[in-house]
Amino acid sequence: MKYRKLFALISICTLLTFLAPLAAKANDLDGHWAREAIEELAEEGIILPYPDGSFGPNDVVTRGDFAAMVAKTFDYGPSSRSSFADVEGHPAANYISGLVQAEVLPTGELFRPDDPITRGEAADMVIAALGLREASGHLPESPTTFQDVEPEHPYRGAIELANILGVLPPAFTNRFHPESHLTRGEAAAMLRGSGVLSVTKGTVASVNNYFSSLTVNTLEGTKLELTLQPDTTIFRNNVPSQLQHILNGDRIQLIAAAEGPRFIQVHGIVTESDVLTKVSQLTGNLLSPREIKAIMGGKWNEADEGLRLTLYDQLLELGFSPVEAELILQKDWETLQQISREAFFTALVDKLGGLPSYPGGIPLPRSDGDLLQQNLADLAQRLLQERLPY
Repeated sequence: MKYRKLFALISICTLLTFLAPLAAKANDLDGHWAREAIEELAEEGIILPYPDGSFGPNDVVTRGDFAAMVAKTFDYGPSSRSSFADVEGHPAANYISGLVQAEVLPTGELFRPDDPITRGEAADMVIAALGLREASGHLPESPTTFQDVEPEHPYRGAIELANILGVLPPAFTNRFHPESHLTRGEAAAMLRGSGVLSVTKGTVASVNNYFSSLTVNTLEGTKLELTLQPDTTIFRNNVPSQLQHILNGDRIQLIAAAEGPRFIQVHGIVTESDVLTKVSQLTGNLLSPREIKAIMGGKWNEADEGLRLTLYDQLLELGFSPVEAELILQKDWETLQQISREAFFTALVDKLGGLPSYPGGIPLPRSDGDLLQQNLADLAQRLLQERLPY
């Protein structure tokens, strides 16, 4: 009996000694900022612990693991259909194929499932899973939330839209570091934030501008009444818009959180507002839709007072001379056309090395548009004949 108790005590001590490091690893979430997100996703089976029970919140996430997490979060079913050549036999192969089939992931030869995923790639995948990849490509270049995400960055739109939707970790403030590898804690925070969003599709039944609300007939046959928040982002026909420009009958897709809609995308007949906003974007937002409308109507005096100087500087940057820029702003097309002809003539002579002998002197190109091309061609031919060795 005495030895039996001693043996049991030794066994318990040995077991506790063996389990101590495992318990320490299992508690690696203590004090971590992403603990709640990780534990919530772990309960839903979206993020899984390591075999020793730890979660490694600061470990990087592979592209394959994140694809599996995204598929589970948004209920994209797995698929056994072959997608990429390098995912066959991978634990996440069916989830990856499911995302390809749902057009969340683009097709290609390689997916690199074991490579770490970057923050930019993760944001793009989440936005695609929400069905907003096209919308992310139409976001204005300014304002930009993150200082280190340039306008030409391939995932800039997805990153900005993810920020608008409130799915980014709270630590992502002034800088996003799009090329940094995503950690498991950051992945959990992004997917938890995405998972609480609701996606609704349907048609607009009515719009109330006074109360900033609208009513939607959903595809499921229900009627949904929504009050917009001050920071709700609206796109109509892929350009930034406002509630008053939404029309009854417009097709609508909205992304909402508990407090209300965060992003609204509608499509319908093209209106004047759509066109003016699109033209404004093409000018790099140099001109507002209101200014464009005024200028198109010939009302330059209604444009911003600083517009003329700004346009003048822009024209100089594009290579126009000060005189040409001034003529453009004055809309003196006749003088500008004459200067352009003379500039072309001078450049042609300079290119060919000087003036040829020309009966009756060197004529400037005729102002008659029908004869201009013939005049210049004749002059060029004479110049070339004098320069060629035959």
